[in-house]
Amino acid sequence: MSTAADTPTEADPERVASALSAAEFVRLYPRPTGDALAAAGVLARAFDSRGTPFQVRATRDSAVPDGDGTALALGWTAPNATGIGSGSRPVSVVAAAVVDAIGADPDPIVGLAGAVAAGAVPGQDGSGSLLEEAERRGAVDRRPGVAVPTADLADGIAHSTRIWTTYSGDVDAVRALLVDLGIDTEATGSAELHDDDHRRLASAVALDATADAPDRAVSAVERALRPYGTPTGPFATLGGHADVLDALARERPGLGVALSLGA
Repeated sequence: MSTAADTPTEADPERVASALSAAEFVRLYPRPTGDALAAAGVLARAFDSRGTPFQVRATRDSAVPDGDGTALALGWTAPNATGIGSGSRPVSVVAAAVVDAIGADPDPIVGLAGAVAAGAVPGQDGSGSLLEEAERRGAVDRRPGVAVPTADLADGIAHSTRIWTTYSGDVDAVRALLVDLGIDTEATGSAELHDDDHRRLASAVALDATADAPDRAVSAVERALRPYGTPTGPFATLGGHADVLDALARERPGLGVALSLGA
């Protein structure tokens, strides 16, 4: 079994890449967080493009199981594995830098979704190159509105874990809100809404979610506004993608692994 030691705060991408570049088999052990699952996806997709066999298993253990190949812990550090621990940058951003260092192209949408899941703003905390690549590909498009995973705004807002309102969990109540705001999603579809419709909805949701809310909740709501749409991605927005990763990491980490790999 191949191992390497890294700093407990943030791994050096070049050192991690050196440990992985000659690996014949890589075992990835992401911590069950949206950020770490996205990091696993970024790395696994690069391994797949290079023909390097790999295995991914989300774990909360303090040490990775013994086995063949090179073990890599994501979002935590282990005494018997190379580690990309939590540091000043999201784990997914460091993973993207590792992929760059081994000569592959990181998936910008998965990397950015992981960064958002870690609480970062796209383009900040080291994710600037990922955002630039996503924009170059036409894979993101910033617009007014609320970050939700689905094209159905009522469904997305009702089930978002990034905002909490009196109509959270109640799709019919959100639909009533849309009617009150004069937004006809049945006729146009959320992707075709005018910017003014998105702005009215964002303002209403922000007011409802921050009434008597602590500062931390206000900051969270701010990050859920003016989303980056992802027209070619699996979800409607980057924030919605991150929301799903976070939810699966908590409840069904195995499905989160499948999503990060592209299922």
